[in-house]
Amino acid sequence: MKRLDLVVAALLFALSFPLILREMGDPPRGALRLSVIQGDSRLDLPLREGVSWTRRIEDGTGGYNVLEVDGTRVRIREANCPDLLCVDTGWIDRPGQTIVCLPHRLVVRIEGAEGGLDGVSR
Repeated sequence: MKRLDLVVAALLFALSFPLILREMGDPPRGALRLSVIQGDSRLDLPLREGVSWTRRIEDGTGGYNVLEVDGTRVRIREANCPDLLCVDTGWIDRPGQTIVCLPHRLVVRIEGAEGGLDGVSR
């Protein structure tokens, strides 16, 4: 049984390797938008190469997240939530990638301008 487990694991790794390489490639270049959703509010902003800014987003109950944009990359640089998963997510730079902070009801998502196909529907 152990030999069969090893064969199955090797086969799964071999089949997933091309997908992993494709996802690690250069980020797509096109018109990207940053979508920031907090509670019932939504803000959509364009992402452009060479444009960097930082914004503190407060949730009204003392909670905050510091959003940092560096060209077409986005991250939560600082937060005062208990688990800091939003900070640990690090930089995102591809359409569909998301940073979520549940304690502060914050969702940060990169979206592409055109509908296009995602990794599943290709």
